[in-house]
Amino acid sequence: MYVLRVMPTSKEGTLSVAVYVNGRLLGLLSTAVSNQVIPSLKLLGGAAITNGTGTRSAGTRLWVNVPTSADLAAFVETWRP
Repeated sequence: MYVLRVMPTSKEGTLSVAVYVNGRLLGLLSTAVSNQVIPSLKLLGGAAITNGTGTRSAGTRLWVNVPTSADLAAFVETWRP
């Protein structure tokens, strides 16, 4: 499982979505994807857990399942803290 977390990436307050696993920062989502999911992540408190897969043998690429902005927004509408 991965954690998607909204975080500032500049002094000007630009926001991005960071991807964490086991408390370690793996990287950032692209600006285009971040901009689509940030509004919903903010409504969830700034973070969400998602699925993904680890690397293949001798591989270096990870796969993170980022929900579409529409799916995430639909979830947020039904979510109750």
